[in-house]
Amino acid sequence: MTGHTKRIGIWVIAITMLLGIVSCGARHAHHRGMDQDRVLKRVTKKLDLNAEQQGLFRQVLVTSEAFRVQMHGQRESMKKPIMQQLMQEALDVSAVNAQFESMEAEFSAFRAKMVNTLADFHGSLDAAQREKVIKIMEKLSKYHDH
Repeated sequence: MTGHTKRIGIWVIAITMLLGIVSCGARHAHHRGMDQDRVLKRVTKKLDLNAEQQGLFRQVLVTSEAFRVQMHGQRESMKKPIMQQLMQEALDVSAVNAQFESMEAEFSAFRAKMVNTLADFHGSLDAAQREKVIKIMEKLSKYHDH
């Protein structure tokens, strides 16, 4: 692998981890009293974000939370049809696949939007801030890799 390819790979992994941690934080934040404003405040302090960067990071949080809410609703709406299918003598494979294809399409749309939102935020960071992000991600990944 060339140095450029390795760097791209490292940033893809870092963005994926950030997405996971932000999503997890947004998902479980209400249990720990970590609402979006508090997460924004903590990240702003740790990374010394300016107003533009704060706005871009808020978009990351808003996008993540909107997807979480959407997926929660999707999961709830899928429960009854899936249970009905399981109660049948024969499973209607096309109906079940159609439900999952719908969910996959929504995830693909979210992924595209989230990657662009993360890229905008990442592009606004200077080298020192990106280095801090890497250190934070390494620290947080220890807690999430159990």
